[in-house]
Amino acid sequence: MPCIAAKWYWKEESHRMGQHDKSRTLKGNWVGYDPGKTAEIEKAFRAFKEQGGAATLSTTIAGKAITIQFAKMEQVNDATGWKRNMHRVADVIAIEDHSGGHGGSASKKQKGGADSASTPQTEKKQTFNDFFLMHRNRSIVPPNRGCKEAPRGAKDALAAYNIIVSGVLDSMTRDEFYDYVRAHGATVSKSVTGKLTHLVNDHGEVGPSKKAKCGQLGVQIVGEDYFLDIVRAGGASAETQPHILRETTTT
Repeated sequence: MPCIAAKWYWKEESHRMGQHDKSRTLKGNWVGYDPGKTAEIEKAFRAFKEQGGAATLSTTIAGKAITIQFAKMEQVNDATGWKRNMHRVADVIAIEDHSGGHGGSASKKQKGGADSASTPQTEKKQTFNDFFLMHRNRSIVPPNRGCKEAPRGAKDALAAYNIIVSGVLDSMTRDEFYDYVRAHGATVSKSVTGKLTHLVNDHGEVGPSKKAKCGQLGVQIVGEDYFLDIVRAGGASAETQPHILRETTTT
C-alpha cells in the first residue's frame, strides 16, 4: 500500500511574507501550516477524498474561526469572509510489493544488482509511480493562480499546435489552460503521440513514461508562458518566439 505524506500551505499577501519563517514557505507566497494543523487538515481531506466525508473542516487558526473548503481548496475566515487559497503537496514515501513470492518493497532494487528495465516488478513500480505523480500533481493549486494576465488574441493564434498538459501549471488549472488554448485554435490531446507538438508543464513532475515518449518523438516540453507569448505576439510561428524549454525532474 502507498504511504503518502502531505504538507499544506496557504496563500499569503506579498508584503507580509517577511513575517514568516522562510523554512516553512514556498515560492509564490505560500506559507506552511504548523505540523499539528497540517495533520488535522490532511486527516479531514483524506476522509473527504477517499471515504466521501465532509467537504469542509471547521477549525481554529491563530485564534480565528476558520472553515476550510476542500472542493475549492480555500480557507475562509468565518467572521470576515476573507478567503485564502490553499495548496497541498503530497509525497509518496514507499510502495509495498504485494505481488507474492518475493516480499520486500517495490522501491528497492531487485536481487543481483541494478534494476531491470522491463521486468514485471519494475513495470508494476512504474505504474504505481505514474499514478501517484498524477494524484499529487492534480491536488496542487497553481502557485500564481489569478496573478498573471492571459492575453486574448486571434482565434487561430495557436492553430498550429497540438498540446497536452502534465504536472502543474503556473497560473491556470489544467481545465482553464485547455479552454484557453482551444479558444485560440489549438488541439488538445489526451496522450503523447506523433501528432503532439508540445507538452506543457511548469511546476509538478512530468510522468516518467510521458517524458521518455516525448524524447523519443521529439516533442518539446515548455511552460504555459510559451503559449501566452505566442498569443500576445499575434500567433507568430514558434521559432520566432522567445521561450525556455523546461527541464523537469522525475522521481
